Amino acid sequence: MTSPDNVSPVAGTLPGKAVTPPSSIPSAPSGAPGGNMEKISSLAQLREKEPKLYNMMLQGIGMSIVNQMHESQDRLKQMMDEAERDAEGNG
Repeated sequence: MTSPDNVSPVAGTLPGKAVTPPSSIPSAPSGAPGGNMEKISSLAQLREKEPKLYNMMLQGIGMSIVNQMHESQDRLKQMMDEAERDAEGNG
């Protein structure tokens, strides 16, 4: 099983913690460090106003899904191998 240490978290989250909903992510205008803070109320608005952050968030979510699928495939393969060994031993 993969440990949480090698799972890529979504920006602004810790492994094993829930992703912050977009409605509560404050955003500073691009290129303005410490500029006016405004709330992003939807993914469409995030994609429009901060495309780099939006893409990084999607990549993080995608990597999380890929890692979970890989872990599931490993568990399934292990169960199938054990079932095959048991069938050979009892047959």
